[in-house]
Amino acid sequence: MGIAKRVKLKRGEMLFSRMKEQGLVPNTNSYTCLINGHSKAGNFDRAFELMDVMGKEGFAPNVFARNACYSR
Repeated sequence: MGIAKRVKLKRGEMLFSRMKEQGLVPNTNSYTCLINGHSKAGNFDRAFELMDVMGKEGFAPNVFARNACYSR
């Protein structure tokens, strides 16, 4: 994975955290983007962790999130 993509993924995580800190609720699309990014980067543990958090927060992982996690 190139440096630019790693930086974008890191920025996505930061924005995701800031969003939650400000009381905004991430939606299925927010989670799916991060899950997809982590899967493409080979960070499967983080991708599955996000799927768990997603479910605990009341969002059912959609087909895109599942496909991202299982497309090793």
